[in-house]
Amino acid sequence: MLGETTNTSSAVLKVQTLLRLDESLRQSLASVYDGRLDSVIESLGGMGPRYYFRLNDLAGSQLDTLESMRNGGLEAGSHERVIDAGYLPVRESTVPLNEMRVEADRFAAEAVMQGAHLYARGVRNCKKLKAGMSATVVDPSGTPVGSGIARQRDQYP
Repeated sequence: MLGETTNTSSAVLKVQTLLRLDESLRQSLASVYDGRLDSVIESLGGMGPRYYFRLNDLAGSQLDTLESMRNGGLEAGSHERVIDAGYLPVRESTVPLNEMRVEADRFAAEAVMQGAHLYARGVRNCKKLKAGMSATVVDPSGTPVGSGIARQRDQYP
């Protein structure tokens, strides 16, 4: 599966499978989205152009927080209408694929996709994984969402 590519119809099918859309629900949604349903469903499988976060720093102003992020090399911005919301632009990246795969539950996989570590509680399957091994984290449908090196609790400082 290294170098795997997907076309639009298979991506839509994968999201539909994850969402478990039955035919009556699909028809209802189709009437609402008027010919755009496949596009809407496909978009549910990825991130939008911006990653939003809340600006609620008690130690400084929202502008100070954004300025600090910009000084650190980030392209942080503030939402046009929501005063407490900041954002970072989302850039597409490729997940390094390793031979070893670790399957995460859907909640942990979403967190990994956003940069979080994967902890034992979110692991559904990790056969023959040992500390120090490089692994690709996949969601329940097999889509790569992140990669890293396996660690055990006693290896953390």
